[in-house]
Amino acid sequence: MTLLHPGGVFAAVTSHFADPLSVEDVRLTIGSERGPLSLSPSEAHEALHGPDADPVLSAAIWREVIRAARSGADPRGKWQLLLVWLLLPRLGGTVYRVSARLRANRADVESEMVLALLETLEGLDPEFPGAADALTASARGSAWRYARSARRAVPVGHIESIARDDSHPGAADEEGTEDFAPFDRELEVSPPDRPDGLSAPLRITVTAAQVEAVRLGALAHRFGLPDAVLRTRGTGRRRCIGRVSLRPDGRRR
Repeated sequence: MTLLHPGGVFAAVTSHFADPLSVEDVRLTIGSERGPLSLSPSEAHEALHGPDADPVLSAAIWREVIRAARSGADPRGKWQLLLVWLLLPRLGGTVYRVSARLRANRADVESEMVLALLETLEGLDPEFPGAADALTASARGSAWRYARSARRAVPVGHIESIARDDSHPGAADEEGTEDFAPFDRELEVSPPDRPDGLSAPLRITVTAAQVEAVRLGALAHRFGLPDAVLRTRGTGRRRCIGRVSLRPDGRRR
């Protein structure tokens, strides 16, 4: 079953069954109390999803279309196409929610759902009363898993976003904390509750310049510029080898 369509696999299947010439040889035969009942794809769709849907007839339709799709008798996969088309009303809402919440590509989500549906179909018993529900659950679950695993990285807008990254050693603990604060930092270590510990609190003061150096050094390594940082180490007046200006986007330059 191979259909290429710019709108995705759901649009391709819908377009296929909208053409009477494409489905004129597709007839689904359903056993009933009054004898065999032959249904066209549109008639089967109406019987399943129409306002007058009969649960007994619906179960028979699902049983027959699943059996036909599993048989693989038609190399063109017309019964698999029919099964997908009849399940579309159950899947469309999930595609919309997955695409909207996780920003996943709609066409990719639809393809993942169809693949999961066909994989589940291979081991499904048509006589199982909840066969259609099992196919639906498999397709929906696959859509969510795919979208969560394929979430793309959000582009960084400015340098402060990189500094706030959790993997950065100088990252702020809170979103509202100001980066590169021009204040000295103080670390106090209290004596432990043991006689062999410190006899008095230990206080270590770190200047703002040292904190700045650590943060800029980490950024330089992240950008692949460690050599440039090493050439600027030390005290005293040094020869200027260049300037790097870091400004957040949207601020006056």
